[in-house]
Amino acid sequence: MWMSDPVELRPPRTALVVDGDTGWLESVRPILVSAGVEPVGCTSSLHSTVALVRKLRPSLLVIGLRSPPGEPDGISLVEPALSVHNE
Repeated sequence: MWMSDPVELRPPRTALVVDGDTGWLESVRPILVSAGVEPVGCTSSLHSTVALVRKLRPSLLVIGLRSPPGEPDGISLVEPALSVHNE
């Protein structure tokens, strides 16, 4: 059977958006939606990222590279977030 729209066969794409700049969090949401990605969570606390990945199981993690003082940087959170996601 031939499907006319193979996009329907893809699992839904979801995203957790993490950045210390709340203005950026608001700005990226419509961009994700227009790309067919459902933002399932947004946070300005990089400390909560791993727990939110465990809870929400997003297919994408959109994370800022710079962080406020006292917060981990985005790059250092990628590995722990991946290991939690793959549990």
